[in-house]
Amino acid sequence: KGAREMMATAEKTAAICLAEGEAEKLRLTAEAQAVAIERVSEAIRQNGNAHEAMKLEVAKGYIQSFGNIAKETNTVVLPSNMQDPSAMIASAMAVYSNISK
Repeated sequence: KGAREMMATAEKTAAICLAEGEAEKLRLTAEAQAVAIERVSEAIRQNGNAHEAMKLEVAKGYIQSFGNIAKETNTVVLPSNMQDPSAMIASAMAVYSNISK
């Protein structure tokens, strides 16, 4: 019985350590994203033409998101205009326009 209790305690400790590590990873990722967003925001404020760069980043993120969906599941949801990249970018820009209002 003592060995089982020790094993259970070890497993519990390992699970706690893993959870704490994952929480720290998420916290650090969120902090890094916040810093990156702040830098992009500052660049947009300083440079009136930065919106074009921002549009490119939004479009890249939009397309990358579909790639990530395909990696994570065997069900893929695709826009109806997948064969028309310019329409996909226009959709991404519409999202960007709504967010920036």
